[in-house]
Amino acid sequence: MKIKLTLLFLLFILSVNSQQTEKYLFYSKKLKPVKSEKITEKYKNGKIKSTYTLTTFNFKENEYEFYSGKFIEYKKNGKKSYERTMDLFGSLLNSVTYLCCGMIIKSETIDLDTTAKSLEEFLFGRKSTPIITLEKEFYKNDNNELILWKKGILVNGKKSGIWEIYEDGKIKKKKKYKNRDKYKKIEKSLMLK
Repeated sequence: MKIKLTLLFLLFILSVNSQQTEKYLFYSKKLKPVKSEKITEKYKNGKIKSTYTLTTFNFKENEYEFYSGKFIEYKKNGKKSYERTMDLFGSLLNSVTYLCCGMIIKSETIDLDTTAKSLEEFLFGRKSTPIITLEKEFYKNDNNELILWKKGILVNGKKSGIWEIYEDGKIKKKKKYKNRDKYKKIEKSLMLK
C-alpha cells in the first residue's frame, strides 16, 4: 500500500511540472510503474555522491528502469553540483547546475513532446523526445544575490531563437540563433515576456 501511495504521489508531482504535449501524454499514460526505489551513492570519504530514484516499468514481459523525480549530484566536499527533476521516463522537467564562483544555470522545460510512432520508440528512442527548455544563467554579486546574466531557449540542448544578455538588470544585447524545426513560435510567444 505504501509503495502504491508513493507512486501515485510521484505520478502527480511529475505530471504537473512540465508542459507535456497530448501525444507525449498519450504514450506516458499507457504505462504504469510497478515499483520505485530511492538510491544513494557515496564517495570513499563517506560523503554523498548522488541521490536519485529509479522507477521500474514492465514492458513486453521485461522490466525497465528509468531515472525519475529528483536527481542530485554532490562534489566531494558535500556541496551540490547538479540537481534535476525528471518525469517518470527520465525526461527533464527542470534543473539547476552549480558552477564555480557562484554561477548558477537554471533550466525549466516548457514543451515536452514526442515524435514516437510506437510505445517502444517512446520508451527507448531518446531522439523521438524533443524538449524545449527556458534557460537562465545567473552570477552572484558582492551581496551574494543571484543576478540574471543570460536568458534563452534551448531545443534539445541547442540554443534557439533570441537570447538576451543582461547588465545591471537591463538587456544589454540580444543574440539571435537559428530557430529549430517547428519551434519558431517559441521566439515570439515565450521568449520576450
